[in-house]
Amino acid sequence: MARRPTRPKARPARRREAKIAFDAIVIEGALLQPELVTRIATSEPTHQLAADYGLDPGEKLREVVQTKFTQAQSLHARFSRSDKGPAALKRFLSSLFAEVFEFKDLSETAPVMLDGRNFPIGHHAVARRVPIVFAPCEAIDKGDKAFSDAGRQRAPVQMLQEYLNAAAGAVLWGLAADGRTLRLYRANPAMTRPAYIEADLAVLFDADSPRLADFSALWLLIHASRFGKAATPPTDCSLERWRDEGREKGARAREDLRNGVEQALKLLGQGFLAHPANAKLRDELAKGTLLPQSYLDALLRLVYRLIFVFAAEDRDVLHLPQPLETPAYEVWRAARDAYRRGYGLARLRELSSKRQAHDRNIDGWEGTKILFRELWHGQPKLALPALGGLFAPGHVRDFADCHIANQYFYAAIFHLAWLRTDSGLERVNWRDMETEELGSVYESLLELTPDLSGPLSFDFIEAPGHERKTTASYYTPDSLVQVLLDETLDPLIAERTKGKEGKTAIEALLDLRIIDPACGSAHFLLAAARRLAVRCAQFDKPGEASSPADFRHWLREVARRTLFGVDKNPMAIELAKVALWIETVEPGKPLSFLDSHLRCGDSLLGIYDLAALQMGIPDEAYKALTGDVAKAAAEWRKRNKAEREARKQGELSFFEPPREVLEVARALEAVPEDELAAVEAKSEKFRALLAGRDRHRMETACDLYVAAFLLPKTEGPVRTVDGGGAFVPTSRDVWDKLAGARPLELIEAPAVEAAKEARAFHWPLEFPHVFFPGNGRQRGFDLALGNPPWERIKLQEQEFFAARDPEIATSKNKARAFDEKVESLIGDSHDGANRIQDPHWCKGGQS
Repeated sequence: MARRPTRPKARPARRREAKIAFDAIVIEGALLQPELVTRIATSEPTHQLAADYGLDPGEKLREVVQTKFTQAQSLHARFSRSDKGPAALKRFLSSLFAEVFEFKDLSETAPVMLDGRNFPIGHHAVARRVPIVFAPCEAIDKGDKAFSDAGRQRAPVQMLQEYLNAAAGAVLWGLAADGRTLRLYRANPAMTRPAYIEADLAVLFDADSPRLADFSALWLLIHASRFGKAATPPTDCSLERWRDEGREKGARAREDLRNGVEQALKLLGQGFLAHPANAKLRDELAKGTLLPQSYLDALLRLVYRLIFVFAAEDRDVLHLPQPLETPAYEVWRAARDAYRRGYGLARLRELSSKRQAHDRNIDGWEGTKILFRELWHGQPKLALPALGGLFAPGHVRDFADCHIANQYFYAAIFHLAWLRTDSGLERVNWRDMETEELGSVYESLLELTPDLSGPLSFDFIEAPGHERKTTASYYTPDSLVQVLLDETLDPLIAERTKGKEGKTAIEALLDLRIIDPACGSAHFLLAAARRLAVRCAQFDKPGEASSPADFRHWLREVARRTLFGVDKNPMAIELAKVALWIETVEPGKPLSFLDSHLRCGDSLLGIYDLAALQMGIPDEAYKALTGDVAKAAAEWRKRNKAEREARKQGELSFFEPPREVLEVARALEAVPEDELAAVEAKSEKFRALLAGRDRHRMETACDLYVAAFLLPKTEGPVRTVDGGGAFVPTSRDVWDKLAGARPLELIEAPAVEAAKEARAFHWPLEFPHVFFPGNGRQRGFDLALGNPPWERIKLQEQEFFAARDPEIATSKNKARAFDEKVESLIGDSHDGANRIQDPHWCKGGQS
């Protein structure tokens, strides 16, 4: 029995924000979960907690923190009045760490050598398990010769991060400060993105507006006791336990979110069908002009849009860049505030948690439609950039002409924005959710089968055999992905950048071509892009620590230039685009054009080398398979062999796609994407390229080649034009098409249809600029990444038929009865085989 979506019936009184609620503290890169940091800061000051922080019996934690805050304020005020030179800075930081944060054994240390590399840490504490770097005043991110290694200048925090990574687990956490900024770092060998917790000391100790709550959070977080005891392993410390707790909680949250997204899809699907004004939508579904799967695809795209906005809002990257000049800033701030008050999804998130907002009005969805429209072309009055991409009208229905009541829409928003926990409601932390983790949620939804069998109802068919995929248990752990990149991408980066610096090294990296032939949600591609972006940022500003803005910029460049992906499921390709867009959004710039790099098709079926067309169709294509007539197949094989043997060698020399196709494809790669007009022009040229006559001719020749393997061989090659007989392409048909001739329509039409239904993928036509790059560049991809097989290669009947014929999938009969149903479906006339090949049946994707 399929589950019905549940609307939130009761709201716990307690709601907890999954964001950092402090002015002076920032969490970058999800080093620790914001909700966890907030919980630490608001912990009940029990006697046991006081003892954990090393307080003497009778001392009260709050009073100690207040005393330390007063002491720190005094130290900072004295430093602020000084010349802020090296001596004054050293006195301030030494007292701050040793007296305020109680690193009582803080001491100066000689540079550390690891594997021949120099790390001038400067100070250590807690029996040398905590490295503490004193950076020059307000220069924590700037390159400095004092922190160099082998002549390579490094920023203080860059040196600290490299030291933690090189320590191989002997040291895990470290601190750095420059008088204005204090940061906490952890070992991060994968170097996927900047990750730290930062405190702004000037804001923290501002005499006019002191922030005791912020200081309390910082003190409880980085107190010397949080790094463990000298005689214990580095992993035995509060910081590591907090980190592990956050990761475990994140795993549980992903499972809850997966269920929440499924519920949101059901509610949206039902809500649109239920509204009286949506007669057109119901009529489309009733007449079959909008298929159930297409309806689900449209709902998925809607949810993708909502998630993108949630993440961009929480990461504060949705709006136009903040101006520096005061008058312009005031205009920008007013526009941003107008957005937040009237159109932001954060506002809808709050409304969704209030039962009284779940009414029959339609203002929630109507306002969101305006938001989507303005994100397409931009709206300065709301400080919104022109993003295009995900928000541009596409081939998927967008519900712009539909209404939905708040009772459905806000319930769907609730399931996307809130998680129920034992302690109440918690916001979904879109800011720090890894997009790869988001992919694990959504890839599980791609196998859902829509059910519109009831009146005005929308649900999912629950068939046995899909449990593994709908729980995403096949999803590749990130640790395995990182190991794969260690062995494949890192050596390639080293090879291509050897002896290069600056722009030359960056261009060498951006010239790489990396493919995932079964990309799913772009998990592997994103992981590769992060590593490349880190290296580009390092080459761009040698010796400096890259800022989050720098990282996003280079991540966008890497994604749009180096990444390529293929997947059989069109909504998986859509998901891959969304994943890349979420990670690479750069304030003020449109979403990148990814259509020419992320393509839908079966990467294992199709033409990889155009030389195969010249050689002709191999005789193996006419081997008799189940349902074929052996004699007919033999006749087709004989005919094809005779055509190949009769053809003179060299009659058709090796060829490449027409020059105009190659020139357009290569030119598209060079088009900048800083303005929406340029992106839209690029999109239009790409669509024209796909529809071009020369490309169509070559694509049809490839389809004829592939169709020879796919089409049934039930009758011999008696070619009549009265509709009788079975027509299977042979080598001569392929050659005729390449030469510009037009094969019989009775041959070409079914062949092309069969290839399209199977989603045959012809690599040189989909990526002509990769296979025929010109300028002396080597053909093909530089690196292929992919998911290892995650289950045995065996047809699982229930899983296969769950999305194709639920009656068979859910059958509880014995094996014989099950086989009889399958046989009755297939029959002798190939109707069943054709049904299995039907695109509405074959919607499964690759993972």
